Formats: sequence, structure tokens, C-alpha cells
Amino acid sequence: MMINRKYLACAALSALLLNSAAVYGQTPEQSFDSIVALIEILNEKGIINQEEADRFIARYRNQGQPAPQEAKLYQSEEEKKQLVDTITSEVAQRVSPYVEGRVAKDINEKFKEKETAEASHWAKRIRFGGDMRLRYQGDYFEEQNANFLDPSELPDQVVYPQTERQRGRVRVRVAAEAQVNDQVKAVVRLSTGNEEDPVSTNDTLGDYMNKDSVVFDQAYVQWQPNKEITAWGGRIPNPWFATDLVWDSDLNFEGLAASYAHEFNDKLSAFLTLGAFGIDEFAETTEDKYLYGAQAGIDTRFMEGYRFKLAVAYYDYDNLVGKADTAQGAPLTGYTAPQYLQKGNTLFYLDPQNTVLGLASDFQELNVTGTFDVEFFDPVHIMLTGDFVKNIGYDEDEVAERIFGHDTYRLGDVEEDEGYLVGLSVGYPKITERWQWLASLKYKYLEADAVLDAFTDSDFHLGGTNAEGWILGGSLGLAKNVWLDLRWLSSDEIEGPQFSVDTLQIDLNVKY
Repeated sequence: MMINRKYLACAALSALLLNSAAVYGQTPEQSFDSIVALIEILNEKGIINQEEADRFIARYRNQGQPAPQEAKLYQSEEEKKQLVDTITSEVAQRVSPYVEGRVAKDINEKFKEKETAEASHWAKRIRFGGDMRLRYQGDYFEEQNANFLDPSELPDQVVYPQTERQRGRVRVRVAAEAQVNDQVKAVVRLSTGNEEDPVSTNDTLGDYMNKDSVVFDQAYVQWQPNKEITAWGGRIPNPWFATDLVWDSDLNFEGLAASYAHEFNDKLSAFLTLGAFGIDEFAETTEDKYLYGAQAGIDTRFMEGYRFKLAVAYYDYDNLVGKADTAQGAPLTGYTAPQYLQKGNTLFYLDPQNTVLGLASDFQELNVTGTFDVEFFDPVHIMLTGDFVKNIGYDEDEVAERIFGHDTYRLGDVEEDEGYLVGLSVGYPKITERWQWLASLKYKYLEADAVLDAFTDSDFHLGGTNAEGWILGGSLGLAKNVWLDLRWLSSDEIEGPQFSVDTLQIDLNVKY
């Protein structure tokens, strides 16, 4: 660090003024002569100006030192040199510790300031958050319900849906979000759950006090070069404007997605979202399973206090249909069986032993979703929701050809390829404070092959398709970021053997 010459000069003079006579063993008159001479030298060198020189002399006089009648000034260069040589050593000894201490203090303060600034910058770039949900769930079945084979637990796992079930469940999610720069952020979220169920993060209590699993629920990078374009890569949150008719609320997507949103004015905007996601990857074949999606929509406030949002989406699954082993010794095609099923889709056996099931239908889902939000009574909103889906990839002849000569396992008629949802909610759209509330009522109708049953809502009808019924819900804020949810879900099968179930869910939610 460079030290200002004037700073050193002032420090030296201060040291001399404090104890000049004692330092050099001079008489007061001699001491005064030395001080005046030193001040003159500093003034001639331009280190201090005349005003500063006069101020130092006055300060010395004010210390009570006797001033001679006439100060002897060293005029010759030789005398000045001798004076400088005489005092240099002692000045250095007295000034050096002072200067070193001051410099060390300055360096330490600068270092602490830098550390504080870096820590503050780090804290501003990284945010932590999450939520916890404690749930009581009761499932109440009709005594006349038919037994059926669990399609995910073949060949002989029978489900007996007549016995009531009471469960305590917990969900925990913890997320970290790092703002890498002005355009890029990275997000990691951990949650309860397991790697075998993509549509649930619940952990059921009552497993002999065993510890629970933690999984990576989300792990992605988001790039937003401007306010109109956003892209995601990794294990990302749902990029679509949707309800749980097609996508379960706990489902995350693995792949790439990008969205473009343009605001024409303060009343109208439009958006376009594209995505490509891996469903199942194989080492033995190039026929990996993929999901490709596209969605376009508008968001408008055509009148003050009213908001309307509408989107049309197309979801295309590739290589999802099962392929049967036609004879003993034929190439094995069991890899075409889905890794995960709920229930409802039309299935057929892929092997002669009837142990492996595959999907009989292709899935190309056309989805139209809309909301009409009455904001006129804000903060209380009245919202109407509508959602319609049709599997335009379903072909009755192709399905019949695939299952011809094979035993089938399906719930529903071969023409069950549509679904819809209508709902009404009144209250606060988001519960964050005490006594905020929300009430809702929905009706859902989802035929067997309308959507892929693996990814639809896992709560209604205990998951899957081929179901219709009502959902009554309510929410109440208990404190800041603490609220209670209550839902009653009542559903029946649309086609096939009877399966009726009512579900009660009571949730205590905490957000942090």
C-alpha cells in the first residue's frame, strides 16, 4: 500500500512535537531551532505549504515550550543536512510503529469490508425455501366393489377394494435457488417420496419407525435472456398451463422446455411453450420413449376486474405402444411395457406366459384448458375452470389388431378416449395469512384411454383413468404461511367392474 508523503511528514512532526527535547537531549531553545528548521525543509520541498508550516510552529509554542527571542534558522545546506541526519533515525523509530499499526489496521478493515461484501453478495444470490404437509387420509370403499388384478404388480397381485383404510402421510420439500447471473439460475429441490412413483411425494407413516427416503424432486437450470423468453433443462417443474385432468400436481418433467410470452398491451398477451422429455431410455434398443409437447394460448383482461386465459396443447408420446412376443423364441419385447402404471388404460399381454402388460393404444392428447377469473372483488376471486382432453391417437382398429389372439386386461370400453373437468372456486387464490379462505367444487369425467393413466391425478379415484365424480374442497389460513386444507373426493368407475371410493383428506400445510 502506498503511503502519502504528507501523511508521513505529519506523523513525523507530531512525534517531534510530543517529545522533541527529550529525544535529542537539547535545550528548549535548541529544540525550537530544530523544529523550525525541519518545518522549513518540508516547506521548501513542497511537502507542506506555508499555512501548514505556520500551524505547526504555533502548535509547538502552545505546548508551553519557551520560545527564544530570536530563532536560529539553519540557512546553509550543510546545516540542514546535518539536522536531517540527526533526527531521521529517531523519527523513523517513533513513526514506524505508528505507521505500521495504522497500515495494518487499514488493510484489516479493507479485508473485512471485502469479506462482508462477498458474503452479502452470496446471500443475495442464493435463496432457500420449502414446505411441509401433514395429512390424514381416509379411503372408504363400496362393499360391492369387484376385486381386480393390480396391473403394476402382475401376474397375481389381487386388489381387494372393500376395506376402509386410514393413513397418516407426510410430505416435505426443501429447495435451493442460486441466481448464477442476471440470466441464469439453478434450482435443486429435495422431497420425500421414492424413485418408483412419479406422481406422489407422500410418505405413509406407520412403517415400524423406519427412516424415510429423500429424492431429487427437481434439478434444473433456467435461462431467461429477457422477459419474453424462458428455457429450462433438467428435471423441471410442469411448464404447461394445465389442471390435474392430464397432469398430476406432483409430476415433474425430465428434458428441455422453452416458452415465449409476448405482451401486446396491458390487456392482452400470448404465449407459446415447446417441450421434449424422456420417458424411458434403453441400452438394448434405439426405441426410447419420448414425450413431445406444444401449447399456445392467450391471457387477456378484456374488462376491468375480469381475466380470461385459454390454451390449446398437443402432447405426443413416441414408442409408447406395447409390442407382443408372437412366438416362443421370438425377440423379447418386454422393454415396451411401461415402468409405471396406475389403472384404467387398455392393456394387453406382451408374452405367451401372460406376465407382462403393454399399452394397447397410442397416446396423442389434444388438450384445451381455460380459466375465467372475476377479480372485481379482489382480494376475493371467483374463478371458473374448464378442461377438455381427447386422445386423437386412439384407433379402434389398431387396438383390436394388437390385442387379437391375446388376453386383454383393460378397464373401460375401447372407445373411451375423452375427458373433461369443470370447476368453481371462490375466495383467496393463494392462502398466506390468517383467516384467508378458499372454497371449491369440481366435477371430473375421465375415460379409460383419454390420457396416459400413469401421469394423471393420483388422488381422485386413488389414481388413474376410467373415473367420474365430484371433488369438494376448502382452505383456511391459520397463521402466516400456515393453512388447513380439506377435500372430499367421491368417484365411480365409468365402464367395467364396479369400483367406487370416497376419500377424505385433511392437510396441515406449512411454508417456509
